[in-house]
Amino acid sequence: MATQNDSEITRLKEAVAGTFGKTLDSPTDFDALALSIQGKTGEYISPTTLKRLFGYVKSATVPRTSTLSVLARYVGKTGWSDFSAQPVHQEPAEQPAQSEPSVPSAPVERKDGIRKYLPLLIAATILLIGIVTVLVFRRQDGAVQERPAEPEESALSIQAKYDAILEECLDEAEKRCNNVLAQRDKMDSKEYRVYANSEYVKIVFTDIDRLVSEKTAETFPDESVREKYRLDIFAKCRDYCIEKLLRNLYQ
Repeated sequence: MATQNDSEITRLKEAVAGTFGKTLDSPTDFDALALSIQGKTGEYISPTTLKRLFGYVKSATVPRTSTLSVLARYVGKTGWSDFSAQPVHQEPAEQPAQSEPSVPSAPVERKDGIRKYLPLLIAATILLIGIVTVLVFRRQDGAVQERPAEPEESALSIQAKYDAILEECLDEAEKRCNNVLAQRDKMDSKEYRVYANSEYVKIVFTDIDRLVSEKTAETFPDESVREKYRLDIFAKCRDYCIEKLLRNLYQ
């Protein structure tokens, strides 16, 4: 049976995922989350601990209070006790709708003159509806005939556009990473490690993410195609920055 503490931990994990702004579907996602937490709080939680906490790796261990406190500070609280003390928002129960008192309808006066001309009015209304319908269909037929056929975009053209965006985004990622690497000899190893982690999060999850989103939105009008290429290009740029900045950082 889930305890109150379990529900609070579940709520904390949802808050962390919301602050991170990315899904946690792969090991590199947990690497990025660990760096994001360190960049925001100055405290480090290993990707392995995060994988166990979020259920990516099966574990029967209970998370330590110190780990929960770091995550609570990541989402804007002072610690675990501050987060767990926050009441869960509950939607107010809906009040049953009160029926409005019925208003007696005014008596309808019948006039013999209306009955006399009623068939004529009905016939005139039917004739008017028929005329309007014919005019509407003629106008639609003319619009369809005048509209030129839109050529379908070839797969080769789409691939060329994708390659151009990928090259531009990788060039920007390389330039940003080189700027960070240029500071390595100016700092001691610990200072540079914190600096490189912080810059990696900013470069990948702010600058490159925004650049990829803008370029794909300008190039691919179809939403499904645009989202497919956006995720693919972002992943390639992220992996490049990991290899360039972080692969040998702790060796």
